[in-house]
Amino acid sequence: YGERRHEEQRAYAIEMVRKVLTDNRAELSGMETRIILERFPMLTGEKARTLAQVGQLVGLTNERVRQIEKKSLIKIREAMERHFAA
Repeated sequence: YGERRHEEQRAYAIEMVRKVLTDNRAELSGMETRIILERFPMLTGEKARTLAQVGQLVGLTNERVRQIEKKSLIKIREAMERHFAA
């Protein structure tokens, strides 16, 4: 029962993040959105890429990708708190 509930909560959380991204409720730039989608495959069904791989795709260093990812995740978390908190 606990594992099933965990999976349901995970699926719900992923769906909420997808909704935030689709509606751009976190007000992410195109670069921020691309980095999040490349780094978190559960959102797209694609394979996860490393910071270095994403950096090569977008023409940035892995450190800069990490910084943008961190900032974007904060924006997503704040958007979720605003729109989905009870």
